[in-house]
Order: sequence, then structure tokens, then C-alpha cells
Amino acid sequence: MIASGSESDKPGHVPTNLPTVAMPVPVGPNDTAAQREWEHFQVAKGIERYRRSLVRTKRDGSTVAKGLEETTPGHRIATELIGPMVAAVQEAQKGYAGALQDPKLCKLPVEMTVLSMLPAETIAACAVLTALAVGNEASYTSVRVNCALRIRHELEYQEWRRAEAEKEAERKELGEDGINMFKLMLHRNKGEVNKKVFDKWSKKAGTLIKLEWTHAQKIQVGAAVMDLLVGSNGWFQVWLKSEGGSKHPKTMFGMTETALALTSALGAQCELQRPFMAPMICEPADYEFIADQPADK
Repeated sequence: MIASGSESDKPGHVPTNLPTVAMPVPVGPNDTAAQREWEHFQVAKGIERYRRSLVRTKRDGSTVAKGLEETTPGHRIATELIGPMVAAVQEAQKGYAGALQDPKLCKLPVEMTVLSMLPAETIAACAVLTALAVGNEASYTSVRVNCALRIRHELEYQEWRRAEAEKEAERKELGEDGINMFKLMLHRNKGEVNKKVFDKWSKKAGTLIKLEWTHAQKIQVGAAVMDLLVGSNGWFQVWLKSEGGSKHPKTMFGMTETALALTSALGAQCELQRPFMAPMICEPADYEFIADQPADK
């Protein structure tokens, strides 16, 4: 499970800059102008439907904008970023394994312990989802903390699954009845477990151990992971931003200019992939009327 972070609370906005026009109705097979207008009309409707899919309706009826990690462009970007990030995490884990053999190591850093307890793929996914949820830019401190919270949820998730399995095996040996709450959670939610579902079910279980990390520990863990992400690709960057009246610049995290341009291009592609009758997304060739041919006798 990749426990999702807090959902976006940005007010949703559905663009209304698309002109509202009546659907063209071609009259006869030779009305090529109306036929072209009909296809352009359907492309415009497809773009409008895609843009509406970028917001989520809440229970109170209000809408919030989805984060990039929840959209099709975000999924495509994540697919490209996961591979290099997994390789970077695996390399770091090898370094941690070597450091553990050092007899001079007196104190084990918290990030070394945490990153050695999860698969590289899980850590990479946590980092990528955290980064995609940022948007254009955000405080690097908050980004590191959010990444650490995702990783902490993963550790709690894995430990709870292990504890429930041990409890189930113990009940079988003693011939006692009982329910594996972890398996029940997966069954009730069809295997799809996010942070909200996990928090709800974990309150019902007596075997879950909540991990308590200090703010400094969250920063350490998050920094170790997000620094690997920044170094593994050219999509994200960290920089200092000076604000008016502040003596100390603020460390920021966000996408590079190239990444922002590519993200915008992916969004434009997705808009054109939502026509009413795919794949007619461009102006068609001239129509030719073919008279009915008499059936062969």
C-alpha cells in the first residue's frame, strides 16, 4: 500500500473558456462544412469533460482540485520517475548495509534504519507521490515531513500485516476463533487501501503499533529520501527563495522549468484524447459521396 497524503484542499475550478455552441447537424452527405464543425464540436466537448475530471466533488457539494499525482499526466510522469529513483534507493541501501558492518558506528541514524526496513520500490513511490503532490513549489521542510509521513504509514501498514498474521497463526494453534482485521480490510475495500481507509481500520485493531517520530526525525528521513529523488532525475529542484522583509532565505522545492513545460504538454495531449468518437481529433479529409450500387444478382 502507498498511503496517500492529505488530499488537495484547493478550491476546484472548471474552466469555462470553451464556447457553448449548438451541435452542428449536417444536412445530407455533401454538407462537408457541417460535418467538420461537428467533429470540432466533439473535440471541444472532450476537452471540457477532461477538464471536469481534474476536480473532485466533496460530500458537502463543493469541489477541490485534484493533485497532479491523481491525474493521467501525473501517472505518466510517475512511471518515468520510479525506475531511476528505485536504482538510487537501492544504491543508498547498499551503502547503509556496508555502514552497518563498521565496528566504529556508535549510533545508528534514524534514516538508515527506516530506509533499510522497506523495499526500494515502496520508498521510491512515496518520494514520487510526495513530489507530484507539491505543484509548482512548496517549502522543502513541509515536503520532507510529508514524505516521512508517507513512509511512516508504510512501516505501520507492514508491521500491522505481520502482527495480524502472527495473531492468526497463534489462534489456529490454540483452536480459537477470531478475525484477521488486515485481511478483512483488504477484502472490504477490494485491495485498494489509502490513508483514510487505513486510519479508519487501524483504530479497530489491537495489534497496530503507531510509530511516534519527532519533527527532527521526520526531517531526517524525508531529507534522505527527497535528496535522492532530486539527484536521480532532472524533474525536481531545490533552491533558496528570499521573501520581502525576511533576513533568511527559505528553502523551496518544486519542478524545474523543463518539467513544468513537459507536464503542460502532457495535459494538452490528454485533452485531445477525450473526443466523443476517438480517434477523430483532427480535421478530416474531404468527404466523397458514393452512390448506392445495385446489388449483384
